Amino acid sequence: MRILYIIQSLDKGGAESQISLLADRLRSFGHHSSVIALSGGGWWASYLQDHKIPLSILNFRSRFWLRNMRPLYQLVSLIRSQNPDAVISFLYPCSIWASLAARLAGVRVVIASRRDCGFQRRERPLPRWLENLSYRATAKFVVNSVAVAESLSEQEGIERFRTEIIYNGVELPEIDPVTKSTLRQQFGFSDASLVVGMIANFWPHKNHLLLVKAAKEVVARVPEVIFVLAGSYYDYQRRIEAEIYRQDLAAHFRILGPINNASDLLPAVDLSVLCSGTEGFSNTILEYMAHGLPVIATRVGGNPEAVLDGQTGGLIDSHDSSALARAILGLVCHPEKRKEMGQRGRERVKANFSWDGAVGEWEALFQSLLAHRFSDLARDTR
Repeated sequence: MRILYIIQSLDKGGAESQISLLADRLRSFGHHSSVIALSGGGWWASYLQDHKIPLSILNFRSRFWLRNMRPLYQLVSLIRSQNPDAVISFLYPCSIWASLAARLAGVRVVIASRRDCGFQRRERPLPRWLENLSYRATAKFVVNSVAVAESLSEQEGIERFRTEIIYNGVELPEIDPVTKSTLRQQFGFSDASLVVGMIANFWPHKNHLLLVKAAKEVVARVPEVIFVLAGSYYDYQRRIEAEIYRQDLAAHFRILGPINNASDLLPAVDLSVLCSGTEGFSNTILEYMAHGLPVIATRVGGNPEAVLDGQTGGLIDSHDSSALARAILGLVCHPEKRKEMGQRGRERVKANFSWDGAVGEWEALFQSLLAHRFSDLARDTR
């Protein structure tokens, strides 16, 4: 089976990692994978090339849809030349263009995967008639949480029977005390340091500012706490850095920039945080849990589907910095409680969010949709 994956770009991010790893791992079922990035490469482009997965890059301008007519024609031609059995696209607006192009190219199995609760649609709106055309061209909408399915239904009118929930998958890393000790030394953390980590690109919706506000309260009570922020630089980072200095917290924050792998940081961390104002279903939270860390996250999107409040961590309101501070303080000074919650989270990932499970569900979906396609073809030839 020839499967073509389409995404906006291949920069570092949760959706980009999921589509790249999915394209690689589904080949174990005998499928041929290829990828199209509509507007650019990035770190995951190198991964695909290293794993010998064909990659094409186009020049879509996502904010100016009229300028995309020529790239759309190029996309249709490229899809026709590859003659895939199925096309799957990730994210808005990419899924709009990809579904339209796939149907124009004659592809019968067209899947759109949405992985947020509508913020991309609000930030980069396309004409409603264009969206409606793409919806009619799409056989199935795959979402990575119940929250995203509900958002699709409420905001875009997609019937629930047209959605399929397949949660993200992550690897379960080994937990090695030697690695933890070595990493802490490399970062300059003392044995007395209590390290709170947050991995998130510096986008406003990741809401780093909430953590900075909470940090002021935490450090006043427990001055040994160090906050580590890791993620790609964007303009929002300047605002975060300015607030850190304004609050006189520079000695308690480390900003690392992007990291290649969560394992480059998380073994050195005692407690993990995600402050997002909106989420579909966070890969980062799963990585925290896979590394045996308790998670404090905002109660938005699919976060409550991953974090069990009071069992694997805590959930707080996305605007309540004092609640975040209390949640952090409730764990930083209680190592046994952190260990117990972290173990539960790791067991939860193993049972519910493994890559093997996710890949198996994707394969079952492909086979089901292909069976329907061949059934339709047989009916058409009668």
